[in-house]
Amino acid sequence: MSIKSAAKRGLKKLQTPDQVRVATCIDGLAENPFPAGVQKLKGTEKGVEAWRVRVGSFRIVYQVDTDANTIEVYQIADRKDVYKKR
Repeated sequence: MSIKSAAKRGLKKLQTPDQVRVATCIDGLAENPFPAGVQKLKGTEKGVEAWRVRVGSFRIVYQVDTDANTIEVYQIADRKDVYKKR
């Protein structure tokens, strides 16, 4: 599992109880990358499948490479911020 720098910054911005909840969810993704409630994101690059899981009002956006058995967490942010186009 790898966590990109943008996701680390997003995690640091959260309050401590929220950091614990999000970190617990990320640890759970290592066991099961497709837990209940996970959704595939639309509008991603061709050939790239991004997923999101909800933790309260926060979203964790990640990609799963089943061939290499890896997970990359790209973004952790509040729902109102995570879907904004950049």
